[in-house]
Amino acid sequence: MDADTKSGGERRFIGGMKEPLGKSGFWGARASWPLAELLIQEGRARIQLRTALLRAFASSVWSVRVAEVPLRGAVVEPVTGPLRSRGVRFRTPDPGRVVIFWCFQQAELLSALEDKGAILGTEKRLGFIEAS
Repeated sequence: MDADTKSGGERRFIGGMKEPLGKSGFWGARASWPLAELLIQEGRARIQLRTALLRAFASSVWSVRVAEVPLRGAVVEPVTGPLRSRGVRFRTPDPGRVVIFWCFQQAELLSALEDKGAILGTEKRLGFIEAS
């Protein structure tokens, strides 16, 4: 199962993530499915590695950080990768920081984000370097 609802209305989606660095978008942090999760709680989306152990290791070795995005008024972009993978691109409050969350349940995730106040942007098809 890729999505579930926890007590208090929190939503959790399992997937992968990419945080590009630099203008090329090639370098950066990546986590394949099912190593990342997206939590929707209290009007925020939190994208992180799934376990505390992974988060501690990755932050010390590869500088992978937790991404938090306030959803009220945030523009989220549905994206499709070159191999038909689906996800959502978030632009965080940190200037220039972008995080892509890949999951099998894109439509359900977009609906949950919109329910919490996010604005859906235009769907984008990403090239191989942007998506990988």
